[in-house]
Amino acid sequence: MNNYLYIKISDKNINKTILKIRNNNINILKIKYLSNNEVLLLINKNDYKKINKIRNIKQKIVSEKGLNKYKTIINYYKIPIFIFLISVLMLYILTNIIFEIDIELDNKSLKNKLYKELKNYNIKKYSYKKNYNDIQKIKKDILYNHKDDIEWLEIKQSGYKYIINVVERKKNNNIISNDSTNIIASRSGIIKRIINESGETIIDENNYVNKGDIIISGSIKLNDKIKSTIKSKGKVYAETWYNVKISYPLYYKEKVYLKEYKYTPFIKINNKYYNLFNYKNNINIPIISYKNKLIPFEIGICKLRKIKIINKKYSIYQAKKKAIKISKEKVLQRLDKDSFIINEKTLKFYSNSSKIDMEVFFSVYENIAKEEINIDEIDKEG
Repeated sequence: MNNYLYIKISDKNINKTILKIRNNNINILKIKYLSNNEVLLLINKNDYKKINKIRNIKQKIVSEKGLNKYKTIINYYKIPIFIFLISVLMLYILTNIIFEIDIELDNKSLKNKLYKELKNYNIKKYSYKKNYNDIQKIKKDILYNHKDDIEWLEIKQSGYKYIINVVERKKNNNIISNDSTNIIASRSGIIKRIINESGETIIDENNYVNKGDIIISGSIKLNDKIKSTIKSKGKVYAETWYNVKISYPLYYKEKVYLKEYKYTPFIKINNKYYNLFNYKNNINIPIISYKNKLIPFEIGICKLRKIKIINKKYSIYQAKKKAIKISKEKVLQRLDKDSFIINEKTLKFYSNSSKIDMEVFFSVYENIAKEEINIDEIDKEG
């Protein structure tokens, strides 16, 4: 880009002076007469030296035009611009970094496990915040990896920190590993397969068991007398049943935060933003601002992030399909990796103008083996 200068020429015979300038091979791009004795000339900056060599010309640089003008402005304000850019950068970094992880749980051992697990997903001090979809996936993975320890988990962002709320799964903490134990049914069902590693199987496959029935006993008997007790080990796979009640809306609205954004000056009066630039749907994130304590007024620079509003209306069939999918996920969260859903059936179904309510029955193949202390005593002869 060429650089130009606006110069003011003063002379009693101004036209003669203009002719003299042109005779020195100086290209005059624009002439503006200010008075009979003064003109404003636009020339190439490289020609300015030639004008200085011409005698008896009174001239003065008024302003610059082109790239050099912006260089001059930037050079003049370089310190404030540098401070401003550093401030914007620091604010951007600080507003996107987590400084604290707070797990609300009394169990110190499980708490430490969760801290380590969160680090695997780069959720730790001084790490960048995750987006909504990443948080949901991380939450789901942690619940699956610790299904025996955690009943429910929520990860919430509060300012500069993550708050992790945990509901611990209740366990039978009275089991002592060295004691004699039985394998009992944790749920009622029809036994499909028994894998006995140690102990005596007392209920055969394809039989119905109630919750709490002993399937593999730790009491070793001879002629109906207990000769020894051992720690039973094994897996018991059975067909079990779950009922899930669920509601699902027929109308769906979601805000999707897009990657598109721009920085813009803003004025905020009460709760209303007025921006220099705008999107049809957006969210304002103030970066630098000044607030007045006496009146509801704020001015500054904000990050304007584009939002996509998704509005959907589901048919009853679509809503029912979505509800069944969520019901399945709830059941699968309680199962081991080698367990699965056999089939499903809708038991009850209601609908109105805004939502559906339904009850879904699931038949499940799962491991129902549960360890319990064996209280039988060895029969002593003689």
